[in-house]
Amino acid sequence: MNKSACAVKLLIFILLVAVSCRTRIPPPKDVPVSPTIESEAMKAPVDDIEMVNFISSLLNINIEASDNLHLYMLISQWYGVPHKLAGRDKNGIDCSAFVLMVYSKVYNYNLNRTSQQMINDVRIIRKNQLTEGDLVFFKTSGNRISHVGIYLKDNKFVHVSSSRGVTISKLDDAYWARTFHAAGRVKK
Repeated sequence: MNKSACAVKLLIFILLVAVSCRTRIPPPKDVPVSPTIESEAMKAPVDDIEMVNFISSLLNINIEASDNLHLYMLISQWYGVPHKLAGRDKNGIDCSAFVLMVYSKVYNYNLNRTSQQMINDVRIIRKNQLTEGDLVFFKTSGNRISHVGIYLKDNKFVHVSSSRGVTISKLDDAYWARTFHAAGRVKK
């Protein structure tokens, strides 16, 4: 590994530790947090413009004060982790395990384990109704739901690609537009 790559990784680690060490009061454990009506306690303060700009640049997405910075910080910590079928950690993770982990950590909500089961956790909505935190489902292998991601904004969603790992893609990319099955908002 060259020196510049090491320096970049060290900078990312220092910035993530600096932001993640801020004290926050989590919502009560017995009250699920809706992705559209999230607790203010789950939002990190957007007072570190450099950090927001860094994460925006890393993820190639414009993060604003109204966005859930906690969500984007978590995505940035996992960005690029490789795909591994049935994986559940930073050595490799699959799409449903990633969505499950994000929902648990960001929204304090437990979803079903597989993409096929997760569709039972949502109320189906139209594509033009998608908001940050909604789930998007795809049929990439035949006629069954085989992939899931989390909608972010501007027609972009985060997911685990079998070739790129944890990444952000556009719903209107040819492959995702062709395999798109449904959009859903997690039931309260």
